[in-house]
Amino acid sequence: MFLKPGFKLNQNVKVTNLDTNLSKIVKVNDTGPFDSYPGKDKNGKLIAIPYYPLRPRPGIDIDLSTKAYKAIGGTFTNGVPTLLKNVRIDSLP
Repeated sequence: MFLKPGFKLNQNVKVTNLDTNLSKIVKVNDTGPFDSYPGKDKNGKLIAIPYYPLRPRPGIDIDLSTKAYKAIGGTFTNGVPTLLKNVRIDSLP
């Protein structure tokens, strides 16, 4: 599952479709396409600082597996997943 920055790899999150009130706990296994720019850490060492210039598609914050998508009530139109616009993502310990 891809998720926007701010979440850690292997972190569990609860994804809720607010239109159906169905939710699924999934594990973050990809934090998306990052790029970086040169910077310095607190000790002055040169490092690459990540930033997030690209998104898979505009407005997409999460990309679920088909199984998780169906579990929260996702539907398909002509075999293509319908964009869920009313989704909440909660971080779990």
